[in-house]
Amino acid sequence: MYFERAELALEDLKEAEDEINELKSRPRGPLKVSLPQSLRIKYFGDAIARFAAQYPEVELDVSLDDRLVDVAAERFDLVVRIGYLADTSLIARRMADCPLVLCASPEYLRVHGTPQTPADLTKHNALAFTGNRGPHEWRYTNNAGETGQVALQGSFKSDSGDILCRAALRHVGIVLLPIFYVAEHLESHRLQHMLPDFTTSPKREIYAVFPPNRFQSTRLRLLVDHLVATTKQLPWLT
Repeated sequence: MYFERAELALEDLKEAEDEINELKSRPRGPLKVSLPQSLRIKYFGDAIARFAAQYPEVELDVSLDDRLVDVAAERFDLVVRIGYLADTSLIARRMADCPLVLCASPEYLRVHGTPQTPADLTKHNALAFTGNRGPHEWRYTNNAGETGQVALQGSFKSDSGDILCRAALRHVGIVLLPIFYVAEHLESHRLQHMLPDFTTSPKREIYAVFPPNRFQSTRLRLLVDHLVATTKQLPWLT
């Protein structure tokens, strides 16, 4: 334990020295970053490339993964994740809302009917995301602040949100997905938002997460600011 603390103290000292050097010149040095696979190309890919072009002396090591990483043990400087913050030992900066949306194609709803209440969902083929832990269910809050939950069942499941979205577009069933999978299809009316007076709970957001007790370099702050600015242009927020 003593040697681990001493090692972290030396790392913090080195990072402080790097910070002084960065203030004297252009930002430089390593940044190990984990971004969510599901948001990688469409919303963060260009942003990371622009940052790399603007700060060529920053050594970026970017990992794309949706798994729960151990921020400190895996020595990440920055982890961006979607969900709700459960580990209060981490330092986090909220970047944007990322609601889960219940939707289906107009053709599916024409054939099978449009649910009017959460209980009606039990009569429908619900496409299941297997990346979640626990039962396949929808937990919701209505406009009066009342909460509830309903079990969902269906014949199609996948650990890929992209595949589930494609299945919904092909009229296979209803689907509950983060907004970034379905935003453009809702805009084009290829998918229809169901039960809009209910919201999924708990609320999901995009977070920038840092390891505790670590020095935050100029290059890290610049990258976080850059990604936060990028999230302000997300289509469901504009």
